[in-house]
Amino acid sequence: MAHQITIKEIVNGVEITETIDSNILISVLSYNAKPFFRSTNEEDVESFQIIDRIGEIYHLPALATEFTLIDINGNYFIPANGEELIEYSYKIRIFRPENEFDRVLNVGTVEATANTVKVNIPSVGLPNSVLINGSVYENYYPSLFNFVAVVEFQKILIVYAKPDSTVFYLAQGVEALSAVEPDYEGLFVARLIVNVSGIVIEEGGNNGDVLVKNGNSQEWSPRLTEAEQELVTIETRLDNLDDNDNSLQEQITAETTARQNADIAEANARTFADGVLDGKITAEKNRNDSQDSAIADLNVHNITITTSSSITTNTLSTINSFNQNGRNVILSNGVNAINLTCEITSDSKFVASYTKLGSAAITFTAGSGATLVQVDGTAILNGAVGSTACLTRSGNTFYLQISNR
Repeated sequence: MAHQITIKEIVNGVEITETIDSNILISVLSYNAKPFFRSTNEEDVESFQIIDRIGEIYHLPALATEFTLIDINGNYFIPANGEELIEYSYKIRIFRPENEFDRVLNVGTVEATANTVKVNIPSVGLPNSVLINGSVYENYYPSLFNFVAVVEFQKILIVYAKPDSTVFYLAQGVEALSAVEPDYEGLFVARLIVNVSGIVIEEGGNNGDVLVKNGNSQEWSPRLTEAEQELVTIETRLDNLDDNDNSLQEQITAETTARQNADIAEANARTFADGVLDGKITAEKNRNDSQDSAIADLNVHNITITTSSSITTNTLSTINSFNQNGRNVILSNGVNAINLTCEITSDSKFVASYTKLGSAAITFTAGSGATLVQVDGTAILNGAVGSTACLTRSGNTFYLQISNR
């Protein structure tokens, strides 16, 4: 029995023709039927059938070698075994998954010289192939392109694919100091950066779009649909926003900290300066007070020492504690005879006059180290109330003048 299954791709579906001897049965399926190949449970041979999503079978079991597949471009695929049958079924859109993106299915190495680019086939008999808009496009021969050689700077070349019989194309950017990406419409295959030093070839990940994780970073392969490219752009922008936000927050925190530190330093400096200024003001006030007190003291010309016991030239007035130097001292000793000792610890320019207010005598004496000179031949002030004496110092010698009334 001669058995043959021909599966021909048509727009939005397939036409299945089963031939048994001279009998022919033709079935037509739309893309929405979602058919697939499955192996049967025949024990003596490996056979296959096509079943759609609701379980309907479209032909009798057939060997893999009894199938012929024809894609939308009229290319024939005759499998030698079950593995090739499944592989070749991918050439027809209806047998592929629904959520497929345009991508490179298989491509050989990309080579370049100073002015040519060559896209080799993967191996003899295996074509370069791409999936675009749900259809597979193949080229069984290497693709060779010429381009204008770089003279001074650099340029970018893009190998891309389109859904036609030529399949592969080359887009050439302008030569510039900073390379310019050329415009092109199609599926990205490879990028070449050309300069006078050589050529760098950047090819996408194997068999389509992948997201490659590398440690904490991630890189998309160049073989992306426009939607995926947009997603990558958005993700990159979000990452940049996050980085910028973090950087901005760090700058704000640093600026805030710096300002706080500056405010603290300024406050400390002001406190220190205020303290210094307060100290200077206090010292100046004390000095002024002292000067004012000294000036006030100078204006006191008459003081009184009220006493019933002996005194010295260092004894202060009874009221306000003024010293004797430069003043008239009223000695109020009442009925008590007293001595007034001349001390060398008194002011070196000591001079004072004395008025006797008491009735008892006042005797002037020389203290330790001092010499008393009695100018009027007496050292006793014993006259009537109002009698006077004058004491003048020169070195350690005190000159005494007495006028008893």
